[in-house]
Amino acid sequence: MKNLPSHYPLGPAGVPAAALQPSASFKAQVWKVLFSIFFFLLSYLLLIAAALLLALFCGWLGIMVMGAVGSSLGLVLGIGLIGLGAMTVWFLLKFLFTVSRVDTADAIELTAQTQPELFSFIRRLADETGTRFPKKILATPEVNASVFYNSSFWSMFLPVRKNLNIGLGLVNVLNVAEFKAVMAHEFGHFSQSSMKLGSFVYQLNRIIYNLLYDNDGYAKLLQGFANISGIFWVFARLNVLIIEQVQALLKLLYAMVNKQYMGLSRQMEFHADAVAASVAGSNHLISALHRIEMGSATYNQVLQMYNEWIPSSKKALNAYPDHIYCHLQMAGKLQMPLGKDGLPVVRHQSKTQHSSRIVYNDQWASHPDLADREAHLQQLNWTAPDAPAPAWTLFRNAIELQQEATDKLYRQVQWEGAVQNTHIEQFIETLQSQRKQYELPAVYGGRYDGRFISAFETRLTLSNMARLEPGQLTALLSEDQTNKPKRYQQNEQDLAILQAIAQRQIDTKSFDFDGVKHKAAEAAAVHEKLATENKQLLNEVNLADQQLFALAAKKSGQPDEVAEAYERFFSLSAGCDAFATTAQTVYQRFDTLLAGQQMSVEAAQDMVNAFKQKELPQLHSALRQLLAQALLNKSGTKVLSFLDKEYAYFLGDSFADQELRELFDVLQEVQAELTTLRFEQYKALLQQQVGWLGLAA
Repeated sequence: MKNLPSHYPLGPAGVPAAALQPSASFKAQVWKVLFSIFFFLLSYLLLIAAALLLALFCGWLGIMVMGAVGSSLGLVLGIGLIGLGAMTVWFLLKFLFTVSRVDTADAIELTAQTQPELFSFIRRLADETGTRFPKKILATPEVNASVFYNSSFWSMFLPVRKNLNIGLGLVNVLNVAEFKAVMAHEFGHFSQSSMKLGSFVYQLNRIIYNLLYDNDGYAKLLQGFANISGIFWVFARLNVLIIEQVQALLKLLYAMVNKQYMGLSRQMEFHADAVAASVAGSNHLISALHRIEMGSATYNQVLQMYNEWIPSSKKALNAYPDHIYCHLQMAGKLQMPLGKDGLPVVRHQSKTQHSSRIVYNDQWASHPDLADREAHLQQLNWTAPDAPAPAWTLFRNAIELQQEATDKLYRQVQWEGAVQNTHIEQFIETLQSQRKQYELPAVYGGRYDGRFISAFETRLTLSNMARLEPGQLTALLSEDQTNKPKRYQQNEQDLAILQAIAQRQIDTKSFDFDGVKHKAAEAAAVHEKLATENKQLLNEVNLADQQLFALAAKKSGQPDEVAEAYERFFSLSAGCDAFATTAQTVYQRFDTLLAGQQMSVEAAQDMVNAFKQKELPQLHSALRQLLAQALLNKSGTKVLSFLDKEYAYFLGDSFADQELRELFDVLQEVQAELTTLRFEQYKALLQQQVGWLGLAA
């Protein structure tokens, strides 16, 4: 015990060594992967053999043609034939000379001199899990941990020392026992002999990716060859046809190898979880997994805020106090208790009436579902003592490290004007202001959250619901009623999943719906049934919206005022939807350009001409209508300037980048202003309705 580093938590007692042996399903998946790798290598060797035979034949034929024709034409034909064979072989072997490097520009390298406690901790953990100490230990800003290495073709056969990446966002939301569990999970992967298969498959993926997509250099070489003469161009086209057939075969091999490896990867996650639980405790790994999931969500909220600050040249000095504040705020909203470590106690959320009703096994998922991992760890039930000290206790000069990592977040930002450093007080003030701005009245129980009321005929509704009794208000605001919009939204997501299964975009053999198992072929039928159910549910949601409106009109004693307020919102909402549709048609017209795809000068000119004839007049009309309605207070000046100019959008043989930038800037700014205006009027309407209904705000 005296040799344990400071803050090194104790592990569970009495873990049997046999419990860490790979399961039968694990071993079976290993054999499947081995077979797929063998089949890939055999197929690939046959491709190389065929390419070499083609090269030999083309070389022999080229020499024969040069000898037989004996002129410049024969020389060109001979060189073209030799080039055809050589280029095909080069295409299949070019991956041998490439190295895949992990981008570490946002990383901070830690050393034993600057972080002795952390290194002592990691060294002890490496010994306990039977893993080599990492080559390097790096710190990055995000909520993540990983082991990585730079790789080449030869990495499949030569030992490679791994680097450990520690995300400081992860450190921010864990205690030291949970941190040990997460690090042990990463090391657990590399204590598995089967991890070599993972490295092997990774390299095969790299090879396939190189041959399928990383061909810019090869394409330039081939184009240079084709440009020498028309005859060479013909041989270059033949080479392209051969390569297309090779790539079609490689895509099939890619799918076969990776589907089997994804199955093994999920088994390896379970095994790495078992290794981590054996040294750190099932209880601490379960807690860490849930805290990381929540920590990732709150970290993304912080980044969203920072992105909104950039145009104002505001830069966070230290992201990690902001992250913790956001984390604790979410815990309070979800009514989560705090543990002895001062962090939220996050547990698996039980299913609610608006949870997803579909469960399926995604054969392309590299990780098991969090609920499955938790169930596996609970079954192991290896409990370790609590160690509530913050994970930051392992790091020296934590604040300086946090600030350095925060600087990494902004490394690609081009600042305009003097930069203002922000502190936690400004973050809290901005966050609270935003939440107040976008928070709807709590008395509705979330009924109107995340949606807008669908338009209806206000006067006709008042006439049809004249006999509506005020006593029905309680039922309309009951939990069952307020959950209906949430159920509708979740059903829409489930419908998208069912459609993806039916169209084989999700590769699964079966799925469960409402606890009943179905074959993948039945997805379309289940989709049709759910769509019918959701249509009825939407009708019920809309009816309740109209009943609340009618009650508000009756109880207020001012039905005309209530109706007019609703009509104003419906008019604005329709205008926002109409402009969004117009903007979408513009984006669709330029989708090839926005996707970064290459196109000919003729195709680009045709695109711009079609835009000027069809979408541009519609856009001008929509913008003028919005100006006439006085809806563009912030973006109005920019819109007027846009309408006053005549843009070419394409000059000579290239796009007019500045003009296109101004077009898309106008679209984005107008949509942003309309979105804000729509929500503000929606919130104001609902706040008015609280008073009309006589509810306590």
